[in-house]
Formats: sequence, C-alpha cells, structure tokens
Amino acid sequence: GILRLGRYTRFVPHSVMIGLLSGVAVNIICGQLVDLTGSTVTASNSVARAFEVLTHPRGISGTSLAVGLAALVLIVGLSRTRLGPFAAVIALVVPTAVVLLADLAGVARVDDAGAIPQGLPTPALPELRNLTPSLAFGALAIAVIVLVQGAGVAESAPNPDGSPADADRNFMAQGVGNVAAGLVQGQPVGGSVGQTALNVTSGARSRWGAIASGLWMAVILVALSGLVGRVAVPTLAAVLIAAAAGSLRPGQITAIFRTSAT
Repeated sequence: GILRLGRYTRFVPHSVMIGLLSGVAVNIICGQLVDLTGSTVTASNSVARAFEVLTHPRGISGTSLAVGLAALVLIVGLSRTRLGPFAAVIALVVPTAVVLLADLAGVARVDDAGAIPQGLPTPALPELRNLTPSLAFGALAIAVIVLVQGAGVAESAPNPDGSPADADRNFMAQGVGNVAAGLVQGQPVGGSVGQTALNVTSGARSRWGAIASGLWMAVILVALSGLVGRVAVPTLAAVLIAAAAGSLRPGQITAIFRTSAT
C-alpha cells in the first residue's frame, strides 16, 4: 500500500508542489533570522520569531549580524568562482576563525546549545512497551508528511539526466532508512528542502552527495565534534538561508499567479 501510494504523487498539481517547497524555504529563512542576528525572542514559530526580529531591531546583536552577513557575502561571492563547491565550508570556517581569534563576545557557538556527543550512536531496540495508540497515529501522520515532502523535494531537484523521479523507490528508501534509524536511536526524517538545496549549491550532482554527507557526519562525530562545537551559529544560519533562498523559484511562482486566481 505504501509503495503504491507513490504512483499517485504524479497527479499532484505542479502549483501545489511549488507552494509546498516555497513555504518550506520561507520557513527555513524565517527560522534562521534569529540565529543570524543573535536576537533574543519569545515567539514560538519561525514566522512570528522573524517578525519579532524585524520589529524589534534593538534586540539585534551587531557583532552576530556582522559575522552572519560576512558568511553570506562569502557564499554569494564565491558561488560563481572555482571555489563555488567549497563556498559553504569557507563561509563557516573564515568568519568563525575571526570570532575565535578576536575573541568576539556575544556571538553564539554551536556548543552553547550543548556539547556534541563524540562517537557513533550504538544500536538499541525501540521500547515497544511505550507504544500507544496516540503514538502510533502520530507516527502515521509523520510518515504521510515525510512522504509528501520527499515527493516535493524530488520535484525541486530533478535528475540531471532528465529522467523522472521514481516515487515508489523514494518512498521505499525513506521507509527503510527510518526503520534503520530507529534501531540506532535515531529520529524519523524525510526529504529535506534545505539539505537538498545545500547539496546542490555545494556542487552535488548525484546520490553520492548524500552518501558523502553521511560519511563526513560520521567523521565529525568520531573525530571533530569538539571542533565543530566552536563554529559560530550566525555562519550556520547564513548557509541555511542561502540554501533556502536558492531553492525558491520566482519565475515558476510568477507563472502560477498569472495562470489563474485559483
């Protein structure tokens, strides 16, 4: 049943997919404005938090904003050069190095939110005695959302050779991946607009991009967790904002609006 569901995603209107992807991208941008500016806000959702940042500029940290904007300038400036594939890494490293060397106060670091655990997660069976009807139905809702978002991501990043995405295969991969993640104390995840946009802007051209990301994540957890913990948070926000902005399709959005009011 789950695999057959994938065949019906091809009938989802293109405008719906563009709306979904645009909404996710805007949500990412709004959610990262707080970290980019070093603001302290009280709102709960990303749009309200972004609105609070813009309407209360006195709460913005000038130092954090300067670090974040420097990272954005590096990403945009290097994206059209030979260093384009490394622009995101350079945008993380260079401003962070300046923050550490100059000992700039008030700039949040990754480890301020908590130390990154070192080493790979150990296998562990889920505690099925905690499975309740509400948890089961919640899991079903998450699965549906994850599958729809995955289908949207597949549309936003078409195959380089022009071949159509295989929704059934994507759905199976997400299911197998989430079951495997549950066996190593992982959380359910799906296709990520931000991660996909970041992969594309970093020069990824095939599925090896995602595999390489996983391998590097393993290296970071084993050997570089302490170093990554010192990365300036505004630089991370800048990378995610640039990736989300790059996934927006203004031309297609305009064409949809011009088609009909409906």
